[in-house]
Amino acid sequence: MNRKRVALAAIIIGVTALSIVILRPIITGVVYGLFLGYILIPLVKKLDKVLKNKVLAAALPVSLVFILMVLVSASVGLTLMDIARAMGSRSFQEWLENAETQINTILYRLNIEYTVKLSEVVSSLIAPILKIETAISIVGKVWTFIVDGLVTLGVAYYVMRDGEEIASEVMEVLPQEPAIKNFISRLKMAVDGVFYGYFLTSLVQGLTAGAFFVAINFEYWALAAFLTFIFGVLPILGAPMVYIPIAIYMWGTSPLKAIATIIYGVVVLTIIPTFILTPAIGSARGKVHPLTVFLGIIGGPIVLGAAGLIIGPVALAAATTALKTFLTRGGNYEENRGETRGSDKVEK
Repeated sequence: MNRKRVALAAIIIGVTALSIVILRPIITGVVYGLFLGYILIPLVKKLDKVLKNKVLAAALPVSLVFILMVLVSASVGLTLMDIARAMGSRSFQEWLENAETQINTILYRLNIEYTVKLSEVVSSLIAPILKIETAISIVGKVWTFIVDGLVTLGVAYYVMRDGEEIASEVMEVLPQEPAIKNFISRLKMAVDGVFYGYFLTSLVQGLTAGAFFVAINFEYWALAAFLTFIFGVLPILGAPMVYIPIAIYMWGTSPLKAIATIIYGVVVLTIIPTFILTPAIGSARGKVHPLTVFLGIIGGPIVLGAAGLIIGPVALAAATTALKTFLTRGGNYEENRGETRGSDKVEK
């Protein structure tokens, strides 16, 4: 009997380890697929009531997201091509010289004995890109991005279509103790808080970025706002990936707008969302302390990369939820044990 149990345990451990090895290269896509599917479940439920077909109700949002990804990728690609063509034109050289002059003027007024040569900086940045090794690396990263995107859409589709059934099956396997049920209920609430905190924060970032870029008459304001919304899920580094290049682009023609973009981006699009907004929304909806969400946001990516953005806050929320449930009377664990002992005494 013991040998059978050991063999069964070895099989379970082996299959689990193999699953981890298989999923490891695509873990980012899996995590973001779970995130996207979870966020869109309420929409799928409403579509299912109208369409009377859960498969179609789940496929429709995924198709729309796919089309949106293609359109955004095409827009970014065309914009980069325009910028690349502009970099070889006389106007770009004039822009570069103008920006170089203004930067050196500011340094001179600040009594800083240093001369900036933007042309050399740009050349040093472009030269590595022209190397074959760099080109191959870029192609590999693009391929990884495409695979992660497809995995995200696939996982999101099945989460939206079969998520409730999968959750019910998992609940049937778990012990039916009150403490376990209470823990699962609290964990679901915490996950809700983290996921919706990310989504709502990104939405606010996109809207506020769009309003700002319209106010300063930036020609690509719609694309910039949408990219801010997409990259807003990445704490600290997400929004700067949008507003810093835009500020650099603006410097040659309007240094004031460039400085305003940096200040607005740092304060409104980075500090407030990361340190205040996301933890506040996650805490209010998930019933966890804002510090738990904040530490998960910062620590998760450091340990697990992009997937850690989702796993980090959820893992810390799960840990604090477990402590509340099993180490305090909040989970009613001790009370249930007391009730069980009392009933045993009565039976005796």
